[in-house]
Amino acid sequence: MSVLRFGNAVFRIEGISRVCLAQLTRSKFLDYLVRSSRYCDETEALMLIPESLAPHEKTVSNFLTLSKEVYTQLREAGVSKQDARYILPQAQETELYVSGNYQAWLDFIKLRSSRSAQTEVREVALAIEKELQQVAPLIFGEAQ
Repeated sequence: MSVLRFGNAVFRIEGISRVCLAQLTRSKFLDYLVRSSRYCDETEALMLIPESLAPHEKTVSNFLTLSKEVYTQLREAGVSKQDARYILPQAQETELYVSGNYQAWLDFIKLRSSRSAQTEVREVALAIEKELQQVAPLIFGEAQ
C-alpha cells in the first residue's frame, strides 16, 4: 500500500452543498482548495436540497428564501461578504478542488461510498471512484 503514495489525482468538484463539503473535508489525508464565501458574492448562490426534505418543501423554501433576502439586505447595507455569510444556510452550493495520493483516495472511497454515508457525499465518492478506475484500474478495480 505504501507505493500508492506516489500516484496522485486532483478533482474539481462542483454543484455540492456546504453540508457535503463538511463531509468531504473530514478526510484528513486529502488537500482542499474551496470556493471562498468570504470573497465571493453569494447573492445568487443556488441552494441544494436532498429529496428527503421534499415533504417539507414549503417550510424549507421559506427558510432559504428568507436567508438569501437577509444576506442581500446585509450586503446592500454595506456589511462585508465575510460577515454577511454567517447567515447563509448549509444548503448553499459550493465548489472545490481536492488533491490526494492514491492511498488517500482509497481511504476516502472506502469511507464515503458506504451505503451508510450521506447520499450527496456518497455520490461524489462513487463518481471519483469511477474516474480513478479509468485511470488506474489495477489499483481501483475495473470500471463497471
